[in-house]
Amino acid sequence: MIVLLRKHAPALAAGLGFAVALFPVARWYVLRMGDGSDEPLGLIALVFAVGMAWAWRDSLRPTRVSRSLGLVVFGIYGITVGLEFPPLLRALPALGSVVLWTGMWKLPGISLLLILSLPVVATMQFYLGYPMRIVTAELSSASLNLFGYPVHRVGTQLLFDGSAFGVDAPCSGVRMLWMSSFFGAAVSALFRLGWLASAGLLTSAGAVTLLANSLRATALFFPEAGMIHLPGWGHEGAGVLLYSLGMVLLVTVARRLQSQRPVFS
Repeated sequence: MIVLLRKHAPALAAGLGFAVALFPVARWYVLRMGDGSDEPLGLIALVFAVGMAWAWRDSLRPTRVSRSLGLVVFGIYGITVGLEFPPLLRALPALGSVVLWTGMWKLPGISLLLILSLPVVATMQFYLGYPMRIVTAELSSASLNLFGYPVHRVGTQLLFDGSAFGVDAPCSGVRMLWMSSFFGAAVSALFRLGWLASAGLLTSAGAVTLLANSLRATALFFPEAGMIHLPGWGHEGAGVLLYSLGMVLLVTVARRLQSQRPVFS
C-alpha cells in the first residue's frame, strides 16, 4: 500500500491541487444546475465524457508537452479568477487545463463532451435563438415557395394569404442543436475520431440541425394554415422523426470519417 502511494504520489498531489483550485468552478456548476436558469442537459454529457475517458483510459496518456501546456492554461484560469471573469469564461480554461493534464485531448470527442457538460443551453438560447429562428424561417419560406406557395418571411414570421405564422423561441432549434452536438461528440468519442474528423462531424451536426428544423417548420406550416389536421402529438412527433433521421445521417458521416484516427496517439 505504501509502495503504491509513493508511486502515485505526484498524480495524487496534482489531482488534489486541481480539485482545490477548481473548487469555485465546481461549486458554480452545481449551483447553476439547480437554480432553474439552465436545463441540466450538461449532466448527460458529463457522465458520458467520464465513461468514455474510463473506457479509453489506456490511450489517454499525457505527454510532458501536454502537461506543460496544461499548466499554462491553468495559469490563464488563475488570471480569469483574479480578474473576476464571468463563471462560464472561467470554466473553459479550467476544463482545458484538466483535459491537457490528463491526456483527454487525444480524443476530441471527450473534450467536446466536457464543453457541452457546461450549462450553456441558456447562453446558446440568448445568443443563437433569434438568428436560428431567422434562418429557419428563411429556409422554410424558400422551401414552400418551391412547392408553389407564395410565402414571404418578415422577421421570424411567415406571411401567407393574409395570415402570419411565427417561428417562436421553442422552435428555434437551439435544444436540437445541443442534442445534435452532443450526439456528434459522443459518436466522435466512440469511433475515436481525430480533431479534423471531429470538426467535420460537428459542422455536419450544425448543418443537419438547421436542415431538420427548417423541414419541421415547413411541415408544420400546413396544419397551422389549416390545410391538414395533425393529432396532438404531431408537432413533437415531426421534430423527433426529423431529428432521428438527422442522427442516422451523422452516424453515416462518422463511419466515413472513422479512418482518420486521433492525430496524437
